[in-house]
Amino acid sequence: MSSDFEAYEQDFGTITAEITNKIGRIPKLSGEEKTQLVLNVDKQLEEVRELLEQMDLEAREIPIQSRAMYNSRLKSYKQEVEKLEKDFDHPESCPDLHPRSHHPCHHNPGHPFQSARPLISIPPPHTHTLAPPPRQIQTHTFVINSDKALFSCN
Repeated sequence: MSSDFEAYEQDFGTITAEITNKIGRIPKLSGEEKTQLVLNVDKQLEEVRELLEQMDLEAREIPIQSRAMYNSRLKSYKQEVEKLEKDFDHPESCPDLHPRSHHPCHHNPGHPFQSARPLISIPPPHTHTLAPPPRQIQTHTFVINSDKALFSCN
């Protein structure tokens, strides 16, 4: 089992190094070349997330006495991916892709940047949800006749 985990680790190291290199190159590019590189980084980030899922599954199968070490490594890999995703979304590294950007690609659904990085709509913090209407509670009256052990319900 651990050999599979270690194979995933090697793949993880290779892909994250490529992503880091590409994220550094994005601001220096423009046009179609930049678009292709952004799409490629997005694809590789998805690949890395899938590797983390596989590593997590493998770590669960490792004997308990060794599992903590693998879980610790997995945790640091997850943090590394979070940092890569943050760097990729950072306005200085990818100004055309930042959600707050006023770049025309964010207003054109057919633009490649728009389809590569869909924006998630989050309701504003002042939005309130309505409570469900109160439920009607039925009440029952029980009459107990202790002399004859008779019960009735109204």
